[in-house]
Amino acid sequence: MRASRSEIAVKKVYLAYALLAAVVALLLAAQFGRLPA
Repeated sequence: MRASRSEIAVKKVYLAYALLAAVVALLLAAQFGRLPA
């Protein structure tokens, strides 16, 4: 298989989306944490 380059690109995109999802989750947690219960 000669999919090493595409595999690396897919892994980079997957990591980027995972990081973005983590940042969004942290922002949402911070906003909901500030809201009065």
